[in-house]
This record gives sequence, C-alpha cells and structure tokens, in this order.
Amino acid sequence: MSKVSTLAINAADHLVSKGRLDAAASILRNFLATNAPQPVILQRLGRILLAQGRGAEAIPVFEKALKLSQAIEEKQTKSDDRPTPVTSPFTVDGAEQQSSTLDAETS
Repeated sequence: MSKVSTLAINAADHLVSKGRLDAAASILRNFLATNAPQPVILQRLGRILLAQGRGAEAIPVFEKALKLSQAIEEKQTKSDDRPTPVTSPFTVDGAEQQSSTLDAETS
C-alpha cells in the first residue's frame, strides 16, 4: 500500500470516527479519481456508503473491490506458479559413483 493510500485511509477513518461520513467518502472518491483503484480503498468507501444507508451505491463498489482483489491474487498466484529451479549438490552420476564405491568397499 502506498503512502498516499495510507494517508487517505487514515484521514477517512478519522472523519468516520467524528461522524463526518460525507467528508470521509469524499476523500476516498478523490483518491480513486486520481490514483489506481485499490481494494482496501473501495472496501472502506463501500462501508461508509452502507453506514449512510446507501446500500444500492455500496454494492457495485464492493463488487469492484472483490474483482480487483481476485485479479491481484490471480496475478500473484501465476507468478508463484513458475517452476523454481532446484539445485542440489548431488547428481545422478555422483550418486551412482558413491553407490559403486560403497558396493566395492562392502565386497
């Protein structure tokens, strides 16, 4: 999360605690108008809209937050799915050589 989004969230949360829901929603809307949408900002805005009794407006905001969260998670999952090269100090040839050495020692 960026410093700007953290500031927007903190300011909105402070305003909500003071009962200034319109001002809090305005801060979050201004953030969304000038920055890339972030799920946490959308979720906060949706909760404010619900608190204002504006459930019909909150639904698409929550839906957008969910879709964005899923897209971010999918992108992270795809990058995590790339195979990681495995390096080992042991090789098949080395294992065979070690095995033959052990066999020779036990005979």
